[in-house]
Amino acid sequence: MLRFIVQVLPFNPPGPDHDNPLAKQHQVSVIADAIRTGAISEAQGLLQLNKALEHYSRIEWWGTLEALTAGQDDFARQVISAFETEQGHPLSVPVSEPQRSAWLAFLGDYGL
Repeated sequence: MLRFIVQVLPFNPPGPDHDNPLAKQHQVSVIADAIRTGAISEAQGLLQLNKALEHYSRIEWWGTLEALTAGQDDFARQVISAFETEQGHPLSVPVSEPQRSAWLAFLGDYGL
């Protein structure tokens, strides 16, 4: 996840015309390294990344597929609700094999 954040978010979507995406990538990389090494917590890192990526991107949520599927927070429950509306039936937990492929495809379309 951190690799994706460093490699993609400083470039796509593009930031302000006056900004240097390579410098932004370096800034984001320093924060990601601090998260990886435990120098800062994931919560602190999320705040710092969102501040660094202001006018580029905003990270609304990060976590595991299991946490998302279990609906452990408001964002996860919002995603599950959107899936259930689209599918016309509730998401079973644990996710059944037939439902798993639809759930994963939905998450990809949702941008997760």
